[in-house]
Amino acid sequence: MSLFDSMLSGFGGGGNSRTSRRPNLLDETLSSRPKKPDPKLFSLTDSVGVYGSNRPKDVKKMESGLNKLGFMDNKKTGDSKGQFSAQLRQGMQAFQKASKLAVDGQANVGGPTATTLSQQVKKIRERRAAEEKQALTPKPPAPKPTPAPALSAKPRPWWRTRKPIKMPDEDYSSTRRTMEGMLRYGDDGDLPNLYADSIRNDGNLAANEMAEFLRQLEETAPKRVKGFEKAVFNKLNDDEKEKYFPEVFGKKPEKKSLLQQAAYRPEDNKGKSRNASYPILGDGDGNDLRIKTAQNASSGAQPPKTLTPPPRKPASTPQSVSPISNPIIRNDSMGSGHFGASRDNGKRKHKGIDIIALPDHPVMSPVEGKIERIGDPYGDGKYKIIWIKTKNSDEVGLFYVRPSDPSGKPIVNPGDTVKPGQVIGSMQDLKKRFPNMDNHVHFEVKKGGKAIDPTPWLKKWKGTKRP
Repeated sequence: MSLFDSMLSGFGGGGNSRTSRRPNLLDETLSSRPKKPDPKLFSLTDSVGVYGSNRPKDVKKMESGLNKLGFMDNKKTGDSKGQFSAQLRQGMQAFQKASKLAVDGQANVGGPTATTLSQQVKKIRERRAAEEKQALTPKPPAPKPTPAPALSAKPRPWWRTRKPIKMPDEDYSSTRRTMEGMLRYGDDGDLPNLYADSIRNDGNLAANEMAEFLRQLEETAPKRVKGFEKAVFNKLNDDEKEKYFPEVFGKKPEKKSLLQQAAYRPEDNKGKSRNASYPILGDGDGNDLRIKTAQNASSGAQPPKTLTPPPRKPASTPQSVSPISNPIIRNDSMGSGHFGASRDNGKRKHKGIDIIALPDHPVMSPVEGKIERIGDPYGDGKYKIIWIKTKNSDEVGLFYVRPSDPSGKPIVNPGDTVKPGQVIGSMQDLKKRFPNMDNHVHFEVKKGGKAIDPTPWLKKWKGTKRP
């Protein structure tokens, strides 16, 4: 080996200059250079906020990022033309609160707000890119499903078999808000108790409303349906479950014995009535054995008479009507409108029931009596209470009801006599004082000066029509 070859072998050339590869200085130089930021990713050139520079380009970037994350709605706010607005400040504060950052409505370059927003926007873009790539990837042909036997078909749940009820728009919206609040906090809360109480008081009507709620819940969060249904059933006794949910807890028909089947078999000879050939023995409940009495039939003897129990008198219900047609109890983010519900963090209890009603809606007198007084619950003259005294000295109060029509024309005055179903006023708007609360009339009953539960009256009020 020559001296030149030995020198090459000392540098790792292996004696073959053609196959040896020297380091590429250009590649090392390019790899050591810092990479430029991707212009598609979210980044600010200057601060945005109450005390920021608020360059139009940065403001639009911030609006776009918050809009993608759902903290702003550019369609509603319109084009800001790159100017810092109150809507943008509120969106930034909402994002900071949700991300557990300092809520100051300020985003600086490289700060926690801008960095967190950039990371979340990046995740959204990566997820969308993955979904687009997955959509473009050809899927293998799905195997042909084998038809399942008819006997193995899974029966539909009971809330799907019942006929959907027609709900007013305000009741449907209230149901949706209740469900959204339950899903937001991840807990059923007091809803199972409220539905169980409503089923005890209102029967099949409340059970049908529960079926409508489960239909909506199945469309939004199907995994929550079985747990919610089980929680409501656990609050009811066996008789209530069998009565209002026969699809699930109903008794199966008993099989008749051969003797009973023979007893119910009709006569072969036509023209003869069943009762003439097979008179009923016993109390006539339909399960007694019928025997053939040809001798009595030929002699003209009358079959023994059956004893029927006297008709039951209907249970006494309060002589009243609902102040609002189709009454629905309030249940929103501010709390429950049922009697005894918690108020002021458990310091007191609700003394009446809250019935949902729209502003300026006519309100009827629920009972017969005399207008005792018209009060002012908050002492500012904005909201009114109409108190009615009945013949047996009970007091019935209707809160948030003005004793006039929406134009201000008086309808009733203290001392006037009213009858059930008579219009005595119109609903006031509660949104000015309680923005997050459903508009409602507070219905309260006092007996001997003590508030009593008016919930049992709801069963009679369901379906009340305005005269």
